[in-house]
Amino acid sequence: MQRSKESWLFEFENLTFEITTDVYEPAEDSFLLTKHVKFEKGKVLDLGCGCGLVGLVNAKHHLNNEVWCCDINEKALRLTEENAKRN
Repeated sequence: MQRSKESWLFEFENLTFEITTDVYEPAEDSFLLTKHVKFEKGKVLDLGCGCGLVGLVNAKHHLNNEVWCCDINEKALRLTEENAKRN
């Protein structure tokens, strides 16, 4: 994991995620949820997406899924988009 004062990177499920101080860092429940959501097919809603962890892990496992990542924090939405492009 690389860290600076304002952002850092971590890897999970062979994806690289950036986290910034403007967005909530994924907690244990987010990592537990990804273990189940990666098997879901069809439409997936990642509500309160933060860095996009849950939605992007699902999208990686099911390229044909329709995955929606939503958050009230505009900075989280931009970060999720950047993480999606990175992966």
